[in-house]
Amino acid sequence: MKKNFRKKIKARVQMLLVLLLAFAVLLTLDWIVNHQVNTEHRQSQSTDPSRSFYPDFEQKKFWSEHLEPIFQALIGHKYHIPEIQKRYDDSMAIIDNLYGRLNINISSNYIAQSHNILAGSGFATNGIPELTIVVPAIMDVYASLRSSEHPGWKEAFEYCNVLNVMHELDHIAYEEKHTMQTHLLPLDQLVEHERGAWARTCEYSIAPLVEKYQVLLTASEMQYYKLWVNTGRNPNSQEWIVAIRNIYKETRR
Repeated sequence: MKKNFRKKIKARVQMLLVLLLAFAVLLTLDWIVNHQVNTEHRQSQSTDPSRSFYPDFEQKKFWSEHLEPIFQALIGHKYHIPEIQKRYDDSMAIIDNLYGRLNINISSNYIAQSHNILAGSGFATNGIPELTIVVPAIMDVYASLRSSEHPGWKEAFEYCNVLNVMHELDHIAYEEKHTMQTHLLPLDQLVEHERGAWARTCEYSIAPLVEKYQVLLTASEMQYYKLWVNTGRNPNSQEWIVAIRNIYKETRR
């Protein structure tokens, strides 16, 4: 009797190991280097392009370990880059003065328009501004950076998420409420919003990180920064507008 019981336990353990290995292989196939994530197999698994294949418990664990500490540092006025902390405080003071508060939403699904959208902002029906963190998309970036085996990938991941937050605050705090729209905007209108918001993010958040602290950023943030510098740091320059359009047309399926 005991012998049969041991055999059953052993068989179940082996089956569990096979399932875990299969899941690990599935994740590995989905990870590629340089912040470019292949989502083809995920999209084929569901007719809903926003659906995430990451289980809820994994997303909650990821949030608590990798994202929540960033928010806690910023909210607690303890972020280790003074320029970032000041910009955050200034933006939040404007938001608090205009709207009274900011809601932070944690999304367990992708943005249907593009799996590369890591965060978004807008207004709820009651007029309160909202900042949405797209956890599965950020998990993709984490996996991609980790697989690159670059010694500074953890630092790059941290700043990627900090800049996501700062960029969305640059929308909410410095744009008029009636102009605040969602990711569903037509491309022309989206570019009009993003050229201003990214100009602010580049000048007040990315520039200090690069020019003063020489931190490691992902290719995406460095792309914006280099474009900003090369177009004369002018949000109204035609070159800057064209560059932003070329980036954001990729978020349209």
